[in-house]
Amino acid sequence: MKRSATSLASALLVVAVSGSATGASTAATETAYRAGIYSVREDGTDRQLIALPDPPVSSLIRSPGGRLILFTREVDGVPALFAAERSGANAVRLTPPDFHAGAYVGGASFSPDGLTVAFTSYDSCGFRCVRSNLYLVGRYASDLRLVAEGASEPS
Repeated sequence: MKRSATSLASALLVVAVSGSATGASTAATETAYRAGIYSVREDGTDRQLIALPDPPVSSLIRSPGGRLILFTREVDGVPALFAAERSGANAVRLTPPDFHAGAYVGGASFSPDGLTVAFTSYDSCGFRCVRSNLYLVGRYASDLRLVAEGASEPS
């Protein structure tokens, strides 16, 4: 009998987890939701918690090799893009604090070698008007540069 080997790659998954607490003086239950980053096999088994980001993140992108992640979160009311190890450790802010104040940063992607990050900045330009610009930045927040105006969603 010939036995075939099955390869199960793992993927990163962001899952909202909840915790509840009941107040002693009331019967009301309060529920708080928080995103957790898990490593999960393709068949859904072997789920392992990697990180509970604090403050919470709004998006997560994995590098081609799976060792790094990109995520966005607000810092002092301004959306910022960060790169970190898969566990969330050693986070580096890729967008400077004064980068397009009020702009939404999204649509990020790693280069195949993981050393460069492309991302889109969306700026409001009036009622129903949004400008998008495509940027490149080094993995360690070096050499931020505008690549194309009116472009978005790098891959």
